[in-house]
Parts: sequence; structure tokens; C-alpha cells
Amino acid sequence: MQEREESTPTPTLPPTNTPVPTNTPTIVIATQKPTATATPIPTSTPTATNTAVPTATPTITPNVNNQPPVISLSSPAGVLSPANVNFKQGEYVKLVAGVDDSDGPNSAEQMALPSSWVIIGDTNKAEIKYLAYNKKVWLGLTLSTTQVGQYTLNLTVYDGNKTSEVFIINWAVMKVVPPTIELMSASQALGSVLQDSNLSLQIESVNKYETQAANIVVPVTAPVVDSSVASVGNQAIMTLTADTSNMGSFQFEVYAYASDGKTHSTLVISYTVATAPTATPVPTATKTPVPPTNTPKPTATATAIPTNTPALPMATKTPGAVIPPTNTPIMAIPTPVPPTSTPTFIPTATPIPAPWNVVAEITDKTDAEVMITLTWESGAASGFAIHAYKNISVYMGATRAEGAQRSQAFTFDYEDLNSFKFYIAQVNQDGSLRTSFTPSNGVIVAAEPVVIPKPVKPAWVIAEQINPTQVIIAWATDESNVGYDINTYLPGNVYVPKFSGRIAGATGEQLLNLTPDDGGIYTYYVRGLNALGVPSDWIKSEPLTVIAPPQPFVVSVYDTAASTKNISGATDYDALENRQLAISWVDNSNEQVSGYHIYVATETTDTRGIFLGFTSRTGTMLEWKAGNPSIAPKFRSGPDFGDKKFLVFALRTGKAPLGPFSSGMVKLAPTVIITDNLDSLADLSNGQDADPANARELALRWDNFDGSNIDAANIKYFHVYARVNGAGNFFYLGVVADPINTSFIWKQTTAGSTAAAFRNGPQFGNSYEFKLYPVKKVFEAGVERTFYGPFQTAGPVQFIQQ
Repeated sequence: MQEREESTPTPTLPPTNTPVPTNTPTIVIATQKPTATATPIPTSTPTATNTAVPTATPTITPNVNNQPPVISLSSPAGVLSPANVNFKQGEYVKLVAGVDDSDGPNSAEQMALPSSWVIIGDTNKAEIKYLAYNKKVWLGLTLSTTQVGQYTLNLTVYDGNKTSEVFIINWAVMKVVPPTIELMSASQALGSVLQDSNLSLQIESVNKYETQAANIVVPVTAPVVDSSVASVGNQAIMTLTADTSNMGSFQFEVYAYASDGKTHSTLVISYTVATAPTATPVPTATKTPVPPTNTPKPTATATAIPTNTPALPMATKTPGAVIPPTNTPIMAIPTPVPPTSTPTFIPTATPIPAPWNVVAEITDKTDAEVMITLTWESGAASGFAIHAYKNISVYMGATRAEGAQRSQAFTFDYEDLNSFKFYIAQVNQDGSLRTSFTPSNGVIVAAEPVVIPKPVKPAWVIAEQINPTQVIIAWATDESNVGYDINTYLPGNVYVPKFSGRIAGATGEQLLNLTPDDGGIYTYYVRGLNALGVPSDWIKSEPLTVIAPPQPFVVSVYDTAASTKNISGATDYDALENRQLAISWVDNSNEQVSGYHIYVATETTDTRGIFLGFTSRTGTMLEWKAGNPSIAPKFRSGPDFGDKKFLVFALRTGKAPLGPFSSGMVKLAPTVIITDNLDSLADLSNGQDADPANARELALRWDNFDGSNIDAANIKYFHVYARVNGAGNFFYLGVVADPINTSFIWKQTTAGSTAAAFRNGPQFGNSYEFKLYPVKKVFEAGVERTFYGPFQTAGPVQFIQQ
């Protein structure tokens, strides 16, 4: 079924509060590029006792009027003001101020600060940069937001003759509150599900104290096969499909991040995948032969698997972009006109029309409250979901209307000049979406009649990659616009949800954070929105070639420290006496790291693991083998056979660690395994083999001497030895004369390849373990042994009657 474009709510982008001067747009690129980090770091700018060093000495117009310089903000009105401004902790905040002076650099173009000038301000509270341009001195002020509290910056300028009046900037830094995250009531109940069944979940996050939606993140190690996010205002809904292809119990975490990229809430999801049991064959009774020795039979044991112990706390994850992703592609559009709206929900396969003629109007108003009634038309429906928004992007909540309803009244607190808009869609009985959302008109609450200006198309838009991890988009603002939409495309009109959405406020730029997957040629479309949410026409940027940043951290696993092949996702074969793995990493984070901690996990879904070992800050590899003092004591005997993955944390002094960064799963297998017969590949070491009395047999298999010093061309034949019930020595069992052969079958036989003492085959009630000796063709007597190895099975097999 072909997808169709729908008119749906547009996702909200968080404001950057970084204004672009509308009267001097070139200053945006010259002086206002944000740094790669959100927290400004003071630089060695001039202080009260330091005179700025000029790069060139300009000619100063003689002092005529002897007037002091005057400082004034030149940022767009309404975005930032010199007093009573609240910002989030860690937010990037920049002011642009201009300095006018009658005896300053007004007589000529100057690109350097005049040598007689001194700029005085507390650089612990703001980073101050300056530039003489367009016959004026410009000041770029990056405010400190690292700590919660109230701040005051006193700024003065001395021009060599007079000192300006003190220019005061007050601001407050507020603590970021984590968004909520929960499973929606309409989601499928969790518990036990059948293998290969469909397990679809919906997760809702509301960022109550911010205008933009939270960024919902699922770890890459989670058992999730598909996910998509719809973001409208400060609400985000993720739909994900969990993996049910494997049996067992699964648990993973989903995170909802506030706009600072650090503050978050966690949702733990658990479920079990089960299958119908298979029937066990009815055993056949037979007489059990006497064991070949009188040694008491010990109780069979299994290799202990390390239990989960407290691990490092989960490191804070930074979302890949400051724009909440929607992950909802749209239909191709003719270039250069982008769609009139950005869909945020995937259309259903059944082409059911969304509600139409959706109209909102004020039906009652008092000094305290206002009532707005929403009406619509629709075909037959089970029900409707209605979402309400204030001032374009502030989410006010949702309600459900019955299928027969065609109107719904809403009551809000009265506040002059607030605007409201609604989105409505059909839903099924279980609450899942049946159609896309249709927006209403916008209504504005005003004590007196008010004229809402038409939205204005931005006059220009530019995009630039300012560092390996960030792109900045800047555009011309207009006082008629109270917000902006951004749509981003790759060649072929491929819509990019993670870099698209809505920005509330009159800001004129947006930072986009890049991940290693974000390379490509991007075109950015921007349009303005008036107070009623009516959009202007689009304007597009020139195509920008974005170079993706390198992978911040790459983890690999090798057979030994000397190996060159990454075995992540593969099987490594080791002898029982020589079990080892080497975990290696490449750190491209450019962080000040004090050391590395490595954790091991045996489940794909485990994102924490158990502490395995450590290295110094210069370490790039941890060898997991017997006796390594850098390995935790409980693992110092070397790795056990089985599945493993590794998680690396980069430690930072005074900061949360980076990571975890995960390797792929590695299966460590013994060189020699015990199987039921030659048709089986399952290793029965430390397990059981149940055979009928008339078909008693065991098979020994080998196929890979990975990591050993064996020369396959120098093997003459293989000798097999066995030990019964774990006591005494290993005894000669038989020979494999063909060095190409990779197996030995032990059953009742008269063949000369099996030792006479074992020709009755394996006996019920006994346990058996084996050693393999590859015998050499050529060796130097007295210097080296006549054989390689030996290679021992991982443990005994208990042989029982079926």
C-alpha cells in the first residue's frame, strides 16, 4: 500500500537562545559560531587590569566631543534582555552587544580593537570576545550556566579618554527537571510471549518543564528490531518492536533526556519469550554394564558462570542531535518546494481518511478562564485522540472523545495573548492510532481585538559545519514570526527527521549535533510561523556537504594480543589450558581520560556487565588470560567457554565516565568437543548424553586449532585418550590415522583403531572426558615433544540411558 502524505503535528526543536543580529547578518559567521561544548570555558580575554593587545594599530580619530562610549544590546528584541532572564543549567547562551563612541573607530573600517581601548568584565561569569567591524565595536558575551544560581555581570568599556557607564546583565540558571517516561495504557501487556510473536510497545515521554520534547533513546544493545518516534510540542511517543526470535528472559532500559542531553529518566522493560516443550523419547530399559574401574563416581559439575555483581553506574548518554528525532519518512516532493507540513506519525496501511473541517473557536470567556470548543467532521470511528497546544509548542495534554462525538470543549486558565491549537486523529478501541492527525486553526485569547500579522518568509538561510561534531543553521528573523520550522533533506528528497522540527521563539539559529552516521549532502528548509501557527513559504539553504565525525569509541576483540583479526560476532577456539581473549579499543573522544574499566557480559541485552579489569589512561588493550594482575581476581584463571561481550568505560576525573562502549558478542569454544554422534554439533562437555541401549556412542570432534602453534602439515595422526569418572589418569582410547580427519567415533566395535579395553563402547552411569594428541611427523628428539597439545575437552559428559 502506498504511503500518503498527511497533515500532522510538527515536532518541536529546543530553542538555542542564540540570537543572530538582524541588522548585520555577516556578524553571525564572523563572531557568533558556538563552540563544540554546551558549557562555555573562560578564555584569556582582557580583565580589569589587562589591556587588549591589538593585531594592528589603527588610526584613531582625535577626541572631539570627549564623550564616553555607550554599550547596548543588539540581539533581537524579545529573545534576550539585560535583566531577569532564566536559562537551563548547561545551556549555551550568547549575547551580542554594540559599543558606540564618538571618538572611537567610527572614522574608518577597523577589524582590530583600537589599542587605547580596554574592556572590563568578570570573565568567571562570561566569556567576552570583541571585534571592530562596520565602524563599531561588537562584543560577544557567552554567559556562564554551569552552576544553578543568580548571576550579575558588570561590563564597562574604556576608550582611552572616558569610561562608559556600567552595563549590567542579570540572569538566573535553573536546574533541569527530568522528563517523565512510561508505557502507554494502550500498549500490549508485558509478560510471557510466544517465540516469533509480535511484541509492539508504545512509550510516552512528556517534558513538562520545557517547550520541546524529550529525546527518547534505546541502547543499541537492546533486543529491539524496529523503533520510531513521533514528537509534538513537549510530548514524544516512541513505538518499538521487541525481538522475540530467541527464547529466554529479556530486560532493557529506555531513556528520556531533557534538552541538556544529561538529565534523564529511565524506563525498565522486561519480558519473557517461551515456546512449547518438545516431547522426550520413552527410554528403553537395558542392563547396565559394569564400569571399567572401581573408582567411585563423582557428582558431575558445571563450570561456574560469574553472577552479576554491582557494576559501574550507567554513564550519561548524549543524544545524537539537539532536535528530537521523529523517524517518520515522508513522500518524495518536487524540488525545491518542501511539504506544507512535517508528518510525525506513520500512516496506517488502511487508507482511512483523517478527520476534516477541524475548527476551534472561543465559546466562553471570564477573567479567570476561557472555553474553546473544537468541532470536526469524520467517517465512522471508534474514538478520537485530541492533543492541545498553547503558543504553538507547549503541550497542554490530551483527551479521548467517543466515536459518535463531533465536538469537544476545553477550558484553560485565562492569560492575555495566549494562542491555542489542536490536533485530532481517529483511534482504535485499544487507543492505537487509526489515522494521522489533522490540525485545527489557531485561536488567540485577547482582552482587546488584536491583529495577528502574517508570517514572513525568512530573507536568507545559511548552513555551515563549524566543527567535526556540529552544524549551525542561521536565518533572518522577523518580528511577525513567533517560531520556525526546519525540514532537512538528503539527495533524492530523503527526509531526515532527526534534523527536522519546530523551534519556538524568535531565535535565528539552530545547532545540530552530528554522529558518525550523519555524513552526506544536506539541504535545509526554513519557514516562519505567526502566533496562530500559520506558516510562511519555505526558503532553502545551499546544499551543505557534511563530513561525519569519527566513531568516538571502537571496541574490538582478538584471540590473543598478537592477533590481527577482530573476532567480534565470531567463534574463537582455544585449548582448555590456553583460554584467552584480548579486548582492544580506539578512543576518539578527545576527552581527558584517567583510565579505562572493562566489564564482561554473557547476555546480549546486558548493558552493565560485571567488572573484569582495568588499564591506565594510556592503555588500549586488556589481555584476559590466566595470571594477569589487571584482571579482577574472580576472573584471573582466564575466560570460561561460552558467549561474551565486553563493555568499556572511559573514566574522567570529576566527571561521569564515558560509555559503556560495547563490542560484538564473541563465542569462546574449546578446540575439542564431545557430541552425541557425528550428526550433532552441540558440545556436551559438562552435560549429559542420553542414548538408547542399542545405540551407545559418543563422538569427539575438532576442527580449529586457532591461536596454537600447530603446523597442520606436520601432523601424522591423532591419538585420543579418555578418563572415566574423573579419577586417575587418562588412558589410550584410539587413533585417527588420517590427519585430514577431524573426528573420532566411540561405539561398540571390533575395529583396531579403538583400544581393546574400550571396544564395548561408552557405558551408562559413567562420565567421560577426553584429550587429543596431534602426533608430529617430524620432531627433534630430546628437544621437543613428539606431539602437539594435548587439547582437552571443557569438561566431562555424563552418559545415561534414554
